Amino acid sequence: MGRDDWSKKFYDDRKEERARTGASAFTHTDETLRSTPRSAWTCHADLNPFGVKFRESRDSEKHPLSKPIGVICDNTGSMGRNPRIIHDNQPKLMGLLLTKGLMDHPQIMMGAHGDAYSDRAPVQFGQFESGNAMEGDLAKFLLEGQGGPFGQESYELVAYFFARHTSCDAWEKRGEKGYLFLIGDEKPYPTVSRELVKKYFGDDIPQDIKTEDIFKELQERWEVFMIIPSSASGGTDGPIRDYWVNLLSQNVLTLEDPAAICDVIAMAIGIMEGKADLDAAGEILKGAGTSEEHIGVTTRALATLKNKGDLRRASSVDGDLETASGGGRATRV
Repeated sequence: MGRDDWSKKFYDDRKEERARTGASAFTHTDETLRSTPRSAWTCHADLNPFGVKFRESRDSEKHPLSKPIGVICDNTGSMGRNPRIIHDNQPKLMGLLLTKGLMDHPQIMMGAHGDAYSDRAPVQFGQFESGNAMEGDLAKFLLEGQGGPFGQESYELVAYFFARHTSCDAWEKRGEKGYLFLIGDEKPYPTVSRELVKKYFGDDIPQDIKTEDIFKELQERWEVFMIIPSSASGGTDGPIRDYWVNLLSQNVLTLEDPAAICDVIAMAIGIMEGKADLDAAGEILKGAGTSEEHIGVTTRALATLKNKGDLRRASSVDGDLETASGGGRATRV
């Protein structure tokens, strides 16, 4: 996948047409909620990970140095309307990355997850796309707005899928990590259940996997972020944030306004790629036409990040292998 190009005009025209006609970007969700009993709700076939060997991010003649980005949003009820706002704004991410020189050949996968113990479509993954084809995934998501009563959602199944069912030239050819952004307001379950892995992916694994272990495996090839919308039910819960900080360190960001999601993700990537720094983020966004309000939201969200140069210096001082820069297998500084 990921062999076409991004067109801002195409994106703007589609959004304008939806606004003019009142059409929804989420046709599968809206049709399902309108006409289908919950017992018959299903994941769209194109987003269903069952039996998928790999979601692939590949180089091509147009995109010789592809870099994968996953953006996966919790779509349960505790997130309120945030999933619709977040998903609807995601296609803008490609334009911002390209026009501001933050990444030359991004390939973005949009996805959604819920609670595998209670939801009908708890894991949904598009393809890695370089162009406007990613917008087609919006129409296919089933944003259930449900979830279970346990204060946990199935982030660990997302981690499992990205750890074991993605294949990316960035890593396999160049040793460069991809970027995975999880968006939600709960903790994961403590283990990756072998029964759920069989049910939703078709894999046979010998035993449950500790969630901490699958995230360690995931982080070998992916720079993983957790974005917590403060307006969600668990968005200001200290223990939830503490859990994710313990798991992902500095890569836990607070999102005050879900409509600023693409600004936050783009600038986080730019910082990790060494194409921007925290001090310059506001000016870059201003040059992209971002509102002052969203510039403030974005710079506050990024406050926990260190610039790439700072990460390298810290690694050198510690005498460790450099693994924190978002790109590359571990190499001596």
